[in-house]
Amino acid sequence: MVTVLVTMRAQVGWRLDRLLLRRFMELCGAEGLRPAEVVEEFMRRSIEVGSVSRALSLMVSHEPKVLLGRELKARALISGIKGAIKDRSFSGEEYEEYQRVLDLLPTLQDPELIEEIKALAQKANALLTGDQQSSAR
Repeated sequence: MVTVLVTMRAQVGWRLDRLLLRRFMELCGAEGLRPAEVVEEFMRRSIEVGSVSRALSLMVSHEPKVLLGRELKARALISGIKGAIKDRSFSGEEYEEYQRVLDLLPTLQDPELIEEIKALAQKANALLTGDQQSSAR
């Protein structure tokens, strides 16, 4: 017995900038990819992370000024979170900042900053789970 899997495909009628589409199709062709596969993969990643905006943010620039801006933003957020952890006032607002730091993590390159975020995550997670011993370290 042979089982055949049939994938339901939908055709869409999006209107796109003609030049942009042509250049995109050229890039895909040069890399041996079908444009629909690339768009589908972006859609999958958006669904995985639960946000189109977040998926777009994962496609990051490594331009030095952009990278510096992300690192400075992460350090500013970390500073506020550390203060809240020290004061034991880690709550909703700080949790949102903590999530923003975690969202920035894949885009950062500074190993010391990444280690600092790991240490911060241990303390924040300890507070969130009620483990006061771990958060005091």
